[in-house]
Amino acid sequence: MKRFILGAAIALATAGFVHAGETPSAPDATVYVINLENGATVQSPVTVIFGLAGMGVAPAGVEKEATGHHHVLLNRAPFGEGADDAELIANGIPSDENHLHFGGGQTQASLDLPAGTHTIQLVLGDHFHVPHNPPVVSDVITITVTELQKAGRNARLSVSSGASRLTQLCAGVCPLRSLPRSSTRMP
Repeated sequence: MKRFILGAAIALATAGFVHAGETPSAPDATVYVINLENGATVQSPVTVIFGLAGMGVAPAGVEKEATGHHHVLLNRAPFGEGADDAELIANGIPSDENHLHFGGGQTQASLDLPAGTHTIQLVLGDHFHVPHNPPVVSDVITITVTELQKAGRNARLSVSSGASRLTQLCAGVCPLRSLPRSSTRMP
């Protein structure tokens, strides 16, 4: 029993260490927005295509060297300058209206944003949504949205990955967790 408790304590301590932003990024890794330039004027919905060089994309929960998945920081301070960024680095990127998760390995998103000025920054996260060490972040891009096809209080997030398409209201739920559960039972 003592060995079991000791083993569990070591496992928890190790998990905390890995979860604390210790996943290394590849040297010279870069993340960037492919299709939007800083200062662009666009119409909503806004398609954002994520670029990544020097590392690969893997879904959240998949621990594979030199990989991660995308997060969009929307309308907030640049990464490293936010009031809660120390907690974000230690505990993982939250999922809310300013922190959009693409844990399924998606490489683009369509955002319904209201008219006005918006900032977008990409951050690569490891299998636990924690930024790599050192962090792989894009430059902040500022865009101006001139019109919105569907008015709404919250931005609607449509995520594309290959042939599949997910839709999520940005209300604190990670796209991976919002997938509908199958109603069929296995025999």
